[in-house]
Amino acid sequence: MSFRPVRTALLHFLGLLLIFATGAHLYARAPSGGLSGVVTDPSGGVIAKATVRLVTSSGRSLDTTTNRDGFYEFKGLAPGTYTLKAAAKGFALFTKEGVQILDGETQQLNIGLTIQIEEQEVEVTDSSTRVDVDPSSNAGMVVLKGKDLEALSDDPDELQSELQALAGPSAGPNGGQMYIDGFTAGQLPPKASIREIRVNQNPFSSEYDKLGYGRIEIFTKPGSDQFHGQLFVTGNTAGLNSRNPFEGTTQTPGYYSTQYSANLGAPLGKKASVFFNIERRNLNELSVINTPFVDTNTLQLTQFTDAVSNPRTRTNLSQRLDYQVTKNNTLTARYQYWRNNENSDGIG
Repeated sequence: MSFRPVRTALLHFLGLLLIFATGAHLYARAPSGGLSGVVTDPSGGVIAKATVRLVTSSGRSLDTTTNRDGFYEFKGLAPGTYTLKAAAKGFALFTKEGVQILDGETQQLNIGLTIQIEEQEVEVTDSSTRVDVDPSSNAGMVVLKGKDLEALSDDPDELQSELQALAGPSAGPNGGQMYIDGFTAGQLPPKASIREIRVNQNPFSSEYDKLGYGRIEIFTKPGSDQFHGQLFVTGNTAGLNSRNPFEGTTQTPGYYSTQYSANLGAPLGKKASVFFNIERRNLNELSVINTPFVDTNTLQLTQFTDAVSNPRTRTNLSQRLDYQVTKNNTLTARYQYWRNNENSDGIG
């Protein structure tokens, strides 16, 4: 008995079975779902060239655009859950999650876009540049403290000239008016004892007797809860300064100056403190004589020139005591001693 025909028939049967199985598998995996709809604006008008995106659960996206009738369509979608998005210029982004696509069905889903709202964020901060109607916040006020105060001269005469230049002319012929801790007719304290300087704080304040331009307000340092102080000496020697330029003088005194300054701040218990400052300046300036006179022997007019030593000493001692009476009230007492001595003044 021959088995060849039987084997051949069996191979043909298996081949046909494999073909049918493959075709059935391909037919089962072919996507057949769909999604379509119309994109409109809030008034119901269609939106052409709008971008529509369909995102699968795995993150893969399918994009299309609407035609002139606002119609969009996706074909050949595999069954599953999708996320639908739509966007157009001038409209807010549309997003719809959980769109179900069924096998063999085309779902109709219309999209309504809303007008995009423009947002603008404005940050408002509390700073010193804010508009304030308080008279003490006028734009013309100059406040000197910290680094600005350190930039001024340590020499009292130069310091006063710099402050007068900042204050400018005042109302009246007497120049700028100086206030020391709120009081007038005081001597300019040493720079080391000054806490803050205000120039032209409020020109029209009723607490002052005249218009405030040219006014200089100086506030001295109070004591502190810890001991602190400083000591310095500054000056120049006559060997580095030029001599009298006039000819014919028999004496050419040199010019020199020395300045000593010391201050100390200390606590006096829990509610009181004291600040003490002393300054001494020694200056040897020159009084130049340049005047014509008649020679009694020849009766001829002769020019006389000479330079006379003009030594000066200045002592400035000031102290301040602060006592906290209540939480919002402090009693302050100040004492200042100032003495100026000059020899050979007015010669020439």
